[in-house]
Formats: sequence, C-alpha cells, structure tokens
Amino acid sequence: MAMKRAAASAVRALASSGNSNSSILTRELHTSPGSKKIVGVFYKANEYAAMNPNFLGCVERALGIGDWLKSQGHQYIVTDDKEGPDCELEKHISDMHVLITTPFHPAYVTAERIKKAKNLQLLLTAGIGSDHVDLKAAAAAGLTVAEVTGSNVVSVAEDELMRVLILTRNFLPGYHQVIKGDWNVAAIAHRAYDLEGKTVGTVGAGRIGRLLLQRLKPFNCHLLYHDRIKMDLELENQIGAKFEEDLDVMLPKCDIIVINMPLTEKTKGMFNKERIAKLKKGVLIVNNARGAIMDTQAVVDACSSGHIAGYSGDVWNPQPAPKDHPWRYMPNQAMTPHISGTTIDAQLRYAAGVKDMLDRYFKGEEFPPQHYIVKEGPTRCGGNAIGWGQCEKVKMGLLENHLGESVRVVTKCSTSPGSKKIVGVFYKANEYAAMNPNFLGCVERALGIGDWLKSQGHQYIVTDDKEGPDCELEKHISDMHVLITTPFHPAYVTAERIKKAKNLQLLLTAGIGSDHVDLKAAAAAGLTVAEVTGSNVVSVAEDELMRVLILTRNFLPGYHQVIKGDWNVAAIAHRAYDLEGKTVGTVGAGRIGRLLLQRLKPFNCHLLYHDRIKMDLELENQIGAKFEEDLDVMLPKCDIIVINMPLTEKTKGMFNKERIAKLKKGVLIVNNARGAIMDTQAVVDACSSGHIAGYSGDVWNPQPAPKDHPWRYMPNQAMTPHISGTTIDAQLRYAAGVKDMLDRYFKGEEFPPQHYIVKEGELASQYR
Repeated sequence: MAMKRAAASAVRALASSGNSNSSILTRELHTSPGSKKIVGVFYKANEYAAMNPNFLGCVERALGIGDWLKSQGHQYIVTDDKEGPDCELEKHISDMHVLITTPFHPAYVTAERIKKAKNLQLLLTAGIGSDHVDLKAAAAAGLTVAEVTGSNVVSVAEDELMRVLILTRNFLPGYHQVIKGDWNVAAIAHRAYDLEGKTVGTVGAGRIGRLLLQRLKPFNCHLLYHDRIKMDLELENQIGAKFEEDLDVMLPKCDIIVINMPLTEKTKGMFNKERIAKLKKGVLIVNNARGAIMDTQAVVDACSSGHIAGYSGDVWNPQPAPKDHPWRYMPNQAMTPHISGTTIDAQLRYAAGVKDMLDRYFKGEEFPPQHYIVKEGPTRCGGNAIGWGQCEKVKMGLLENHLGESVRVVTKCSTSPGSKKIVGVFYKANEYAAMNPNFLGCVERALGIGDWLKSQGHQYIVTDDKEGPDCELEKHISDMHVLITTPFHPAYVTAERIKKAKNLQLLLTAGIGSDHVDLKAAAAAGLTVAEVTGSNVVSVAEDELMRVLILTRNFLPGYHQVIKGDWNVAAIAHRAYDLEGKTVGTVGAGRIGRLLLQRLKPFNCHLLYHDRIKMDLELENQIGAKFEEDLDVMLPKCDIIVINMPLTEKTKGMFNKERIAKLKKGVLIVNNARGAIMDTQAVVDACSSGHIAGYSGDVWNPQPAPKDHPWRYMPNQAMTPHISGTTIDAQLRYAAGVKDMLDRYFKGEEFPPQHYIVKEGELASQYR
C-alpha cells in the first residue's frame, strides 16, 4: 500500500526490534540476573493488527520491542487491561521496574498505585502527554517520568489544521447529504467560509503550536499566539505570527481558536461558561490538547445556542468517552476518539523513542533533556503553570457587500430603450437565504445586483428552474441578451438552446468552470463566454488540502464512531498517516494547482505537477515542486493525486480502468475539477478492491448526483455536493466579478483577458 511504504521508510530505527513474537496480550519473556520487569499498556487492535505491519501502537505489537527486550534478558508484559482492582496491570504493579503507556489508552498512575509499586523507577509515555500520571506523587517517590517529546507533534499539528478547515468550510453537513442521498448546496454554503483572511489564535505555542502556525502561513490568515514564552523575533517574523501577552486581549480578536496548552491544575476547566460567553458569536474551536481544559456542559450549551459555531477535537473528559457523552450529540461537532497523535508515522517515531530511552535506562545514561517530565523528583509541569486564558469567537472578516439588495425569484425590472435582458440561474436557498446577509449565490439574492441593474434600465430575471421544455429558463431563451449561471447549479447551454437564443451575446459563469456550455457551438455562434477567473481559486485549493488531510488521516471512520457511540482507536489508527513525507502530485497546475502546492510546501511533502506549461524556474523553486512532463510517469510515483484540469473532450474519462490500474495500491485521489474526468464505475471498483484507498471531491457525473449514484455508497469516500468554490468569501468575489463584467459589457469595454473562455467566437487555447 502506498501510504504504508511511505511511512515505513520514515523511521528505520526499529529495524532490529523484531516484533513478530511480541503480540500476546499478557506474557512473560525470559528473565536473567539483573533483568528488569517492563509492563506495557496499549489498546487492543484485534483484526486491525494484521492489516498493517507498521501498526506498532497496539497491544498485539507493543511497540515492536519484544524480541529486542528478550535478547537483552528483560521481562516484558503487555496488556490492555488496566482498570479496577483485579485488572492485569494490578497483578504486576508491586514488582515492575518500568511502566510504558500511551495517551490513547492511558493507564492511570495514581498516588495509590505509586505507593504499591515498590520497584518502580521509570514511567514512559509512548507519545506526548503525561497527565495520566500523578506527577506530584511520582516526584515525591523519586521516580522518573518521560515522554517521547516531538514524536507526534507533526501528527497533531496536521490534524488541527484539518479540523480548522473542516469547521471553517462546513464540510460535514455536505458529507451527510451524500450518505443520505440528498443534494442541497444552500444548506452548506450559507455558513461555509475560506480560511484565508481569518484571524486564528493558538493558546499555547510550543512545538505543536509553532508547527500549526508554520503550516497556516501560506493561508494568509492573521496569526496570533499566546504563550508563557515569546518566540525570538526571527522565528516570529518567519512564521508571521503576533505575540499576545494577555490572553484575554487576544481572544476577542480571534475567528478560530486552537487549544495547545497542557492540562494542569490551573488550566483544568479554564474554558468555562463565563469565559466562553466572552467569545465572539460564531467562534470555531479546535481542541486536541485535553478535554478537561473545557467545561463539558458549557461547550454543549454554547454549541446548542450557536455561540460556538463549531467544535472539533479528539480529546474528551472522561476518556474513552461514554456512549452518552453530550459532545457526541451537540450540533456542529467534528469529534473523533483520541487519534491525532497515533498515526502510523507517529507510532514509528514514538516506538523508536521508547526503545532509545529504555536502552539508555539499561545502560544508566541520561535521556535527551526534552523528554523528561519528572527527573528523579523535580517535575517539569509543577510550579510555573501557564497563565492560560481564553480565546474569542470566530470573526468571519467578510468583505462588505456593496452589491445592492436581493431580488425576488422571478423579477422583471422596467425596460428602457437600449436595455438588455439578463437571465440569472441560481440554486434556491429557501430558509437558508435569511441566515447570512452575504449569501449572494442563491436565487433569492441573485448576486445582489438586482437594484443596480434596475437603476441602469435593464431587465433582470432570476430563477432556479432550468430543466425541461417547460422550465422558466426556456421561456426567456429566445430574447435574452445575457445568461448568468453557476457551476453549482448549472444551466446547460446546449447547441439547441444556443440556436434558439437569437439575441444572446454573452454567457457569464459566476465562478470558475464553463463546461456546462457547448463551447464549440458558442464559438460558432460568435458568442462571448466568460467566467470570474480567480474568484474561487483560494476556496477550491483550501478545500482540496482539507480533503487530502481527511483521507490521509482517516478522519471519517473516527467521526462515525463518535456519532454511533463507539470508541475504537485501532479501527482508525491502522490506516491513518501523516501528510509529511508523502508524494503528492497535481494533474494540472493552473491557479488552483499552484495555490494548492504553495499551501502544501510547509508540510514537507515531495511535490510533483503535470501541466501543459512548465512553471518558470523561480516559481518552481519557490514552491518546491518538480515538473513531470509525462503524466503516466508521474502518476505511479504519487501517494496522493489531486485533479486540477478542465473538462474537455481530451480529458473526459481520462482516469479509466486501465490508468487507475497503474496507480500505486492504496493511492488517495482528490477531484474538485469535474466528475466526468473519472470513469465512474472504474473509481467504484478500485475503491471497493482497496486499490484506491480513499476518494474525495465535490464534483460528480451527472450533477446533481442522483440518490443511487454509486459514489455515494463506495467505501472510503469523502464526497460532498459541489460546494468547494461557493464559500461566502467566494460568492462575494464572483458577485463583484460578474457585476464588473456586466458594467464593461454595457459600456462596450473589454473584460480582463483571463476571464475569456470564448471571445466573440474564438475559443481559449486550453479548450481547443
């Protein structure tokens, strides 16, 4: 599998660990004089253990160090049974020397247990986070507590960014529509935003917080951070983040809050009812730190009232979360079990880190200093707890709408000599239209240009009824001068319709993508076809990266566990990976493809691209991407493929059964370009066999997707209706772009050259 190979090559420190015989749930290996008794507590993987040889964090493989410990003459007992007086762990507490546990299935080391553990010297966390240990009791007993600092910081930072995007872009309502057989763009779009331009604050800027900020930099957000320690100026400038000494000053500035603080006595329950009430209405919060930092009921109440517009994380209080935990049922949640730090890549790192510390322990050597939490007494987390505050709600910094009042579903404005008849086709928003004054892409607001057109003496008719011989659109085809439509609810402009449209001069797409128009027929008729190039490139590129992360990190199975009342880390972790180090190829590197590559650069991927035109060398070096002239040479190199090409006669059905068969087994594919580029059944078959390990996108063939479309039901899909390019921010941009082109059209002026698809009969080069 593509991702398995990529992860395995990331960490070779385990080559000598020999994990084949270390998978019995409770066992004792051969002891020798001076041997140590090591107990490991991990989650049980059951059938998932056999699905990935690098799945080291489960009890069946127990970090893959069993054979190595046996060869050193030590005793290694592993179990998942850790609760209650009769559990397996309790049987070994009195004489164990070392306890290894994880944040994902923690063995709680209480003062009572420490008192019983007469031989205990060392407590190791396979991962990051030691709040399952009573650190004061451990320090008083002279124990050493250590964790593999840095082992999963990449994993958690990536996961945080994924969750920020999922909430900001309102992904999950669209995904639910797909699995329910629905299609309602308005129900998603009225509260979907771009991340670009928003204010993001991290409460804590340690290793994870800094990595998050670095990965956010290309998104052009306003980045703030609060921490005990200010970064040095060079690092601050490099990241582009502003230090906020007073947390309560920072929080009201934030659209999105990410929690990156440790759980201490001072931070426990820090986000309570009073603090949450001070946040902006509509704030988004991501918390992968610890669940107990939040007041559980206060979060539920704020999500229910809409004060918190979205809450996501993988940490709970208590943990595992019981079936009746209220966060499972609150609106606008994007929760999973505790999974962010236990990707396969992270497991390889923390297994290697534990092995290294055990080796040093046996030899009487010091650990790397950053790994210590308690070093034979003093605690790293004790006295100088961070003065954490709280962040404020999400401020969606929207552009001002200067586009006029909304129009009725069918509006005929008064005509005057020389007036033009403009027809607009948009999706109906119904009750969602009133929920956001900047929701311009629906038929109820019709780009907000109604009053302006009326003031210019033009006629403006808008409708959502576009199919069949008796539809509203057909009534106006014969005498309309301009047709405006969108890729999200396209009016198909066939050769037959063009023939009927005797007065038609201009076809405008409010957005990007004009494959709903028969471009050859339009060119032959001497029409102009234009779109608002650039209006939603940011929106689509952000959406693509979100989908890449959702697939790579295996997010959706964890989300489904939450809503079903389950908790099974192994069912997610066995095929969850970091994006870092993977090979990502974009098929097409126009505006969207280049923006995607720029946003991917901080993830330290191997970036490839195929396009008709090679970038100039300076841009290539700046992005860090390699040009691949031959598509069929590039594709088998990729762990992840993103489609960014237009639909043309040449690209239709381009990803067919034969081409898909040549891809890596386990490849992930994201397609926000056009559904017809893919062979529908070939994708279903490859997902069903596992050759494609995950497929995501918002484009279908046909569109809207019927209830029985096979992509709705194929395994490992992360599909939505066509939504990526119609965020509120994108709507503001393409509404303004359409208004500008109409104004130029009325004045007889040229459009910006990049907007033309067909210019008075001449087809743009990429469509020829």
